[in-house]
This record gives sequence, structure tokens and C-alpha cells, in this order.
Amino acid sequence: MPKENKEKKVEAPQEQVNEAPAASSKGKKVVKTIEITAPKRTKQEKIALQNLLFGTSEKKLMVSDEFLNSMALKYISRRMKNINTAYENIHTTKLPAVFFKCCDEIEESLEELIILEPYYSFKNPVPSVYKRNYLKNKPTILTAMLNRIWKHTLQKMPLPDNIEDISDKAMLYYDETINSMLECQDKMSEEDLSLIDSFYKQVHGEEEDIFPQEAESPEEESAEDSNEETEESAPPDEENT
Repeated sequence: MPKENKEKKVEAPQEQVNEAPAASSKGKKVVKTIEITAPKRTKQEKIALQNLLFGTSEKKLMVSDEFLNSMALKYISRRMKNINTAYENIHTTKLPAVFFKCCDEIEESLEELIILEPYYSFKNPVPSVYKRNYLKNKPTILTAMLNRIWKHTLQKMPLPDNIEDISDKAMLYYDETINSMLECQDKMSEEDLSLIDSFYKQVHGEEEDIFPQEAESPEEESAEDSNEETEESAPPDEENT
């Protein structure tokens, strides 16, 4: 429940915002509640909050305190709902594009809540703390998503003991899954890409590499050889006498 102030209390909705999951032996997510209450504000703070909520640049208060608080709570509630939905999705989706879209939604909504911290008293985790915890755990959540996708893939198309026995249909499905992961590789770490490479090798063999090192082109090699020959054949500088 929101804290009580000496001024008229504003009933703030108790929205659940999923905090970045705490580590546990069973891998369960820990859900915490963000509670808010409207503190006593100066006139200038009310004007600033008004302009923030309505995208205006007024120099005086144009709405009542009651309406201002009502709109602020709607603003907060809408973004908390977005965070809850997106946070649930990043723990269940098997589509990398959806995962990163939801991550963007979480981070955008958090930024929009953080700018309200000077005008509302958030109990822990305040939006800025929540964001820090979320970003700290995001790599772990991403790795879990990649493993979830691959597990689902192998459940649908079990991998035979000998990769030479993989059917064309199964190989196509494996490659489509891996390619869907690589569509978002610019948002992944080297560790994530190494994990995807390990999936690739499971179906193509250890000697195959999904990220082969680029060999020098014949033109580049020829240019280097030509430069070396030129340096070797160049006459020494004559000393001034």
C-alpha cells in the first residue's frame, strides 16, 4: 500500500513489475511490487510534471491537482503493464526478433518511468534500480532464450546418433532455426554467437564453422607480394657527398 502523507492521499494502483529474476536452484523468477505515492510537490514541480505528461511547455499550471495525479497514475500504470507483458514474453518466446523487440519495450518503458522518479515516491525497486538489475540479468535471459529455441528444435526434429543420417527436411529445419538466431547477431555477445556455433556443429559436424575466417583474396595477396618485391629491388639511398 502507498505511504501516507499529511496532504490529501492519492490512491496509487499497486502494479506488479517483474524485477530481473534472482538466481535460485529451481530457476524461478522473483516478482516484486512497485508501490507509488504522490509526494508533496512545489508549484514548479507540478508545472514540470504537467509538461512532461502532456508534452507541453506551459509556464503555469493548467490543470487541477486531482487531474494531474490521475493522469500521472495512468501514465505509470500503462508503462508498468507494458513491462510486465514484455518481461513475461522474453522468458517464453522462441523467436529472437520477438525477444529483442520486447527488450526494447522494457527499456523504453523504464526510461519513461525513471523520469518520473523526482515527482513520485517509488518503493524499491524504483525504476532506475529495476533497470540496473534487468540489464545485469539480460545476458542470462538471452542465453536461456537461445537454449530454449534449440531444445524446442531438437524436440520437434530429434537429432540422430550419426549426423550423416540427418534427413534433408530436418537439416533444412535446423538451418532455418539457426538463421533466425543469426538475424539478430548484431545484438548478441561473442558468447552468444559461440553458443549458436555449437548448435551449428551439432548438425554439420565439428569441422564445420558457422563463422569461417575470411581468407585473403587473390588480389590482396598479389598486391602484398608486389609491394615486397618493390621494396627488395629498390636501390639504396645515395649519401650526399
